Amino acid sequence: MEFRVVLVDDEPPARNKLRHLLSGQRDFTVVGEAGSVEEAQVVVGQVEPDVVFLDIQLGERSGFELVAGDGGGRDLSQRTANRRWRRFGCKRLTTC
Repeated sequence: MEFRVVLVDDEPPARNKLRHLLSGQRDFTVVGEAGSVEEAQVVVGQVEPDVVFLDIQLGERSGFELVAGDGGGRDLSQRTANRRWRRFGCKRLTTC
């Protein structure tokens, strides 16, 4: 099972570190990156990932705006609602 991933963080070193960590995992492929809420809206809309690694504080904005749909565009939770990641991710998070 392979998951298409988007990394969202306003600090390039953080994205680099996460990309490096994920490169050793065969089930994850980074298909996009963004450094702001606005960039994330565009990237997520274009590549429709299975997973979004999302920083909480993105400059003056919050990564939660993407999840809540406050950042404009389609709500991130709607994008992932019917994807296999949501079911897998919920199981993983409850066992951590």
